[in-house]
Amino acid sequence: GLMPMREEKKLNIARCSEELISDPETGLASGEEGGSSMSFLLNAAAKDEDKTIRKLALLSLVAIFRDILPEYRINESQLSADKGVKLKKEVRKLRVFERSLLQTYQRFLTILHQNVKSGLGSLQRNIDHREDRVSARSKYKCDTETLISIRGFCTLLANKSHFNFRENLLANVVPCMNSPVEQVRKQCCSCISTMLQ
Repeated sequence: GLMPMREEKKLNIARCSEELISDPETGLASGEEGGSSMSFLLNAAAKDEDKTIRKLALLSLVAIFRDILPEYRINESQLSADKGVKLKKEVRKLRVFERSLLQTYQRFLTILHQNVKSGLGSLQRNIDHREDRVSARSKYKCDTETLISIRGFCTLLANKSHFNFRENLLANVVPCMNSPVEQVRKQCCSCISTMLQ
């Protein structure tokens, strides 16, 4: 049934999250069976048919990236320049880690973006067809998956704005400062005002 399967997936999410936080290099690397802990979580967040599992994976990934993204910006041109060059073992290990970190982070931001776009896009279309836009404004709500994704963007922007893809984060948060959904509006305005302090 759905319940035992859900419980099993929840345990897997917990196990993968734990591995990624305690040992990010291993968590990002593919094991013998093919998938890494990171790819399991990204797939769960993007594709699982159980909404609860998708939300849990999203929340876990926000916490993981907040924890494991380095305090510096990864030089992407350096990563390209290093290809085919003989590097010291430690440097090579670091480059492999940085490359997979960038790829998985970018994929995660794409998942968040798609959630926000589909969640708020359909809402915007409904609003555009209504005359009483202002009076209706307080009544607009969006689903929790969209809210989690917005909160994810805000958390990463507030805590990791020095890291790569800062522009992507801003491009997703700034337009939502004018969202018809009060929770979204407040979240994004507070995030940006914190950044500007």
